[in-house]
Amino acid sequence: MGEAPAGIALAPDGDSAYVANFGDVQFDGGSVVQYDTGDDGSLTPKRPNTVQARSNPTGIAVSADSASVHVTSGSTVFQFDIGPGGRLAPKSTPSLATGASSNGIALSPE
Repeated sequence: MGEAPAGIALAPDGDSAYVANFGDVQFDGGSVVQYDTGDDGSLTPKRPNTVQARSNPTGIAVSADSASVHVTSGSTVFQFDIGPGGRLAPKSTPSLATGASSNGIALSPE
């Protein structure tokens, strides 16, 4: 799951789980670890199972349509598209400055 899991979000369709990993030295301070979820609630790492989310991410949320994941990290929100098999890829605008330190995130259902 990583060195210091800080938050977890389950896709509304129930097929994937994403973990914000604070302090991942392999990925410049932070990552998101990706899992497939089984009918019994078990987690199986996706391939690849980790994407970079710099600067110690803490908050994580999946959009209501299971199309994107947003991760807070200091004064930045990192944005990912959810692709085939629930795998993450950076959006065309991969990050947004929040202007203040952020530790959590919530997304509107619309």
